[in-house]
Amino acid sequence: LNAHFQALTAYFEADAVVYPLDVTANALLLFVTGPQEPGSYYAYTLDTSEVRPLAAVNPALLGTRLSRVTSERVTTRDGLVIDVFVTHPAGTAPGAALPTVVMPHGGPESRDSFGFDPIAQYFAAEGWRVLQPNFRGSEGYGRSFASAAHGEWSRAVQNDITDTLDWAINAGLTVRDRVCIAGFSYGGYAALAGAFATPDAYRCVVSVAGITDPEAFIDWSRENRPDAVEYWTRQIGDPVSDSDTVRAMSPVHQIDRMRAPILLLHG
Repeated sequence: LNAHFQALTAYFEADAVVYPLDVTANALLLFVTGPQEPGSYYAYTLDTSEVRPLAAVNPALLGTRLSRVTSERVTTRDGLVIDVFVTHPAGTAPGAALPTVVMPHGGPESRDSFGFDPIAQYFAAEGWRVLQPNFRGSEGYGRSFASAAHGEWSRAVQNDITDTLDWAINAGLTVRDRVCIAGFSYGGYAALAGAFATPDAYRCVVSVAGITDPEAFIDWSRENRPDAVEYWTRQIGDPVSDSDTVRAMSPVHQIDRMRAPILLLHG
């Protein structure tokens, strides 16, 4: 079975990721995706090695010129090495400095992966280079990497995001004064944190369902999700015993430090 799978990964384009979803005595059901492949399903017959396309997730994008993605490694100011995925707009010169969207993921214990991202591809289609850092606290890198984010939301975690932007500027990929930060959920919080932690770095901020008041968020959890209070207190800090730290990372208490226009979106 491994030999078949290795042959399949060689059969599809180099940037494709092949996921075996199901197996029978003589066939595999495959899902194939990648930065420039929105996702398609295939059947693979084991005895004949035949690959047969079944369905595309988004037929409207078939034949569309999508943007390539590269995987980079960035060393932060305190020596931590993080993965960063960079979406390069199709049709632009390799290595050209471009307006850039920094797009931190949600979670915060989630992660970005090498694959198709419709939001990143949309921004790239509009001419923006997109940076997606797996900052400390992202899943899949071990317990110490995850716990390094505890109590550090607007500090060390935000430094990772800022260091990613600085890396792109120094690498000649980003126009320094044409940068926006945008994110969903925790990424929305990180966008707001960028607005006050590094107010000169961004020309615009977009926060979608972002946390604006961590203290109020923990209070809400205490009433509505008591099982999650311990987790969020560990992530953010204790609003009672460590109120100064929690207030210092709260966008609602740091508005006077913000300079860029902010777009807030909530469901």
